[in-house]
Amino acid sequence: MSQAIKNKRKATTILLIALLLGCSFQSDEENNQDEQESININIELSEDGECIYDPGNDYGYRYGPSMIINDDGSIDAWFSRPGNNYDMWDYISYRHMDEDGDWGEEEIVLRPTEGSLDGHSVCDPGVFYYDGYYYLGYTSTINNEGLQNQIFVARSTEPNGEYEKWNGSGWGGCPQPIITYDGTYWGAGEISFVIEGQEVLCYYSWKDEGEDSMRSSKAILSENWPVDIKFRCITSSKEQYQCSNDVVYLEDYDVYLAFSIGNRMSSDSYLLVMYSLDGREFEILDEIADSFESNAHNLGISKHKDGHITLDDDLYISYAYSANNT
Repeated sequence: MSQAIKNKRKATTILLIALLLGCSFQSDEENNQDEQESININIELSEDGECIYDPGNDYGYRYGPSMIINDDGSIDAWFSRPGNNYDMWDYISYRHMDEDGDWGEEEIVLRPTEGSLDGHSVCDPGVFYYDGYYYLGYTSTINNEGLQNQIFVARSTEPNGEYEKWNGSGWGGCPQPIITYDGTYWGAGEISFVIEGQEVLCYYSWKDEGEDSMRSSKAILSENWPVDIKFRCITSSKEQYQCSNDVVYLEDYDVYLAFSIGNRMSSDSYLLVMYSLDGREFEILDEIADSFESNAHNLGISKHKDGHITLDDDLYISYAYSANNT
């Protein structure tokens, strides 16, 4: 969790619809020996978003959403929210949107475990579903300045819990990280997942001395898949003031898309879209400022339970922003 987020007092959460209007591939004919493919994709945002959380004049925020689209069109969504305003900075809450677009009541579904390695916070949720379980990845640290973050995961048979945390060899008890960090900078966090065959791909932020990037690790799916997690690669460098990527796999064209916010928490923030043909190296595809609020940060895009999307999906983008950035 970043110090800037920890200090935020008022942040409204807004929901937009993003439409994928079509994709095409082009080859670079100037290099016949090693043709390079590129993707063209048209993305439009609805003119008016829906406010799904507003703190009014009170302390409050919801940010970093993870959203799963169900077969009936309903959505399960998880958000970072304030903790106890003392030593536990963030909790993770859950809300359900039914097929008619109506949101249910909010429930707190995950809290820090006192005295453990996630004792200060659980935030930045990233969720996927596999073999009867919702797996909820999250960021946490025991550093009082919000540095030295690591990534953890918990699981439940229901989207609203109860969740059991990964303990290093199984589920339940004292939490242990699945992505570790032993430096002195911000560390690792803000994870999203994509299932690829029998593997789960993990995409996450990494900030250390001399590196501000998005990374990827993977694990073979099994009952205790976190024990097998291995580093893959650095997928992209983060531009200055860029949020983390929420990664999805577009089935229609066998391409990976990464959504984030550029110029986060500024008057000219915008939607940044990146793509990758192999899920390893991402390039900038588009920058969209229309219908986007200023001072935006920490978005999430809706996806199916396996982290996939299709051109037939109505995609929802949710993000936090503050009118006066306080």
